[in-house]
Amino acid sequence: MKVWYDDFNIELGDSLNQTINKGLSNSRYGIVILSHNFFKKEWPIRELNALLSKEKLGEKVILPVLHNISIEEIKNYSLLLADKAGVQSKKGLDVVVKQIMGVVSKKPNFPGAVQEYIPVPNMNFNEIIKYCKTSSYDGIKKAGEQLEKFIKISEIDLELAFLGAQHVVSLILIDVYFYLYQSRERINSIKDVENANLLCQVLGKNTLGQIKIIYNLGDIALRNNGFYTKETINQTDLNVCKQSLKGILNWYFNSYYSKKTNKDRLCLVKPGEFYKEDIQEIYTIESKFFDPSFISPVEVATQWYEHNNKTLIGVRDTLTGKLVGFLCTLPITNELFEKISSGEYIDTHISTEDIRLYNLPDFYKLYLCSLCVDPEYTHTSALRLIYRSFIEQLFDLAVYDEIYITDIVADAISSKGEELCKFIRMKFYKNTLHGTKIYKDSLLPPSVTLKGREGLKLMNYYKMIYEQYIDLL
Repeated sequence: MKVWYDDFNIELGDSLNQTINKGLSNSRYGIVILSHNFFKKEWPIRELNALLSKEKLGEKVILPVLHNISIEEIKNYSLLLADKAGVQSKKGLDVVVKQIMGVVSKKPNFPGAVQEYIPVPNMNFNEIIKYCKTSSYDGIKKAGEQLEKFIKISEIDLELAFLGAQHVVSLILIDVYFYLYQSRERINSIKDVENANLLCQVLGKNTLGQIKIIYNLGDIALRNNGFYTKETINQTDLNVCKQSLKGILNWYFNSYYSKKTNKDRLCLVKPGEFYKEDIQEIYTIESKFFDPSFISPVEVATQWYEHNNKTLIGVRDTLTGKLVGFLCTLPITNELFEKISSGEYIDTHISTEDIRLYNLPDFYKLYLCSLCVDPEYTHTSALRLIYRSFIEQLFDLAVYDEIYITDIVADAISSKGEELCKFIRMKFYKNTLHGTKIYKDSLLPPSVTLKGREGLKLMNYYKMIYEQYIDLL
């Protein structure tokens, strides 16, 4: 186990802020000694806040050790920390170490991980609601919430219940539609469903019939709430509604959702969330595409990441825990940018001295070093997740840190790399001596074309920045 401790890792002349930030961002866990003195000092609180920011999607980061302080006393400082199970230092060092090792020695609980899907035939509403709440998809969580409301309202108001059932079905269909067409459309009527041929094929005749029943009952309820002649609805209609809704939901989880989660059970690995094993996996993925002479040794890639951990974005299979795709981007010196642009340079042993840190507001040149997705995951959302995260990272760096990318260069070795270059309309520059292609372009002045809502937002922001700094560029 590798431990970062300031007295051991900060040398004479080091920047305290930069070194501590690097230690915090590279650490999987943070052992926090909570005491009255801890809460009185500024630096410990700042470091604690940095660790708290890493605790997302249920990932455990902070391991509290309570020193001469009780849970009740911690509540006076932080209710969030008081809710965390901690170990008392008065129990002795052996007990503290044993409990800490019991956590850190476990296999990592990767962000966004979901359990393997096990089909449950004919689930009842309570089981479906529970399953929806554990879903990693926001739309399905909302469907679970609406289903819960439907159950409660059905005992009071039939018309509202039918409208609630229609809402649940619409949320399910929007999710299925998005997965099939990669486009998020509102589905408010049976006509919307029937106009989507592929959606109808996936649903099948039986499920489509149940959906028609739900929408017809919802339409009756809507008319009864307006100025139309009231149509009679009764408990029998409610029973039919419940049976149809249960059938649709069971189809979703046991027929469709199981295929979806097994095919596309991916989560994003953001900068700062990579483990040592992931760097080894990057080498394994690259080996499936490239000649060894084009692949950086694991030791070198590790040095890059430890030097600047904002250089990697990845995608993980949440069932196996393995990294299945990644993008490596390096902010580099002007000298190295020119070397790569010449087409005579192979990038496998770039020195960390040529890799800049994102530590100061400035203009940077970016090298798209490597992009790979494991062949088994070619037809998943891996590439789309990586692209969106990359655009979001550039936007956040610009808006929050005043770090602006002026020029971009790429040495396209893989088909995915060349695909990304063409996708963002980078310009072909030259063929290299080692048989690959150099692509170049700029963000300042803005000349690349970044697609999607995130890309448009980034380009609009960069256009504003260009007008502001045009005299400096």
